[in-house]
Amino acid sequence: MSESFVTRFITEEDGRPLRWTHLRPGMAKAGSVYDGAADAFHVGVFAGEQLVCSASFLLEDQAGGVTPGIWRLRGMITHPDWRGRAAGSRAVEFGLVELARRGATLVWCDGRVAALTFYRRHGFSAVGDVFETRGTGPHYRMLRALAEPSIPTAPNPRDPGVGAPEVPQ
Repeated sequence: MSESFVTRFITEEDGRPLRWTHLRPGMAKAGSVYDGAADAFHVGVFAGEQLVCSASFLLEDQAGGVTPGIWRLRGMITHPDWRGRAAGSRAVEFGLVELARRGATLVWCDGRVAALTFYRRHGFSAVGDVFETRGTGPHYRMLRALAEPSIPTAPNPRDPGVGAPEVPQ
């Protein structure tokens, strides 16, 4: 079944009801860590007017600090009625394009074990052992390199076409 989705930026607040209801049911509904995150952006996937998937991307390294180029994917949720219809893929791909535009070199997340296949399909690799997150179950740390930093190199004089610099006459 092919769905017609619209994917766009949303506010953190727009994604809260979906996260509170389906990602963290029964947990406290206080403010979120996404609110004050440096340079965070949030992605929503809509079927008509209904938000069916959301994901947040935060400038955060794996130690909880901020390192330029390293981003974290958090709070990704697809409404259970819309799973398996590519809404999650739309959110991740939209986010990855935006991260590339911002010069990101790495994105990581703590992905639920049940979503391992999904993350692998989008180029993430699991690292380390399974760990438990209070109230949300077993997870893997997942990483995906986005771009290799450009390292300038000296020209190789043996390459054809690399010769002595031209001297103006």
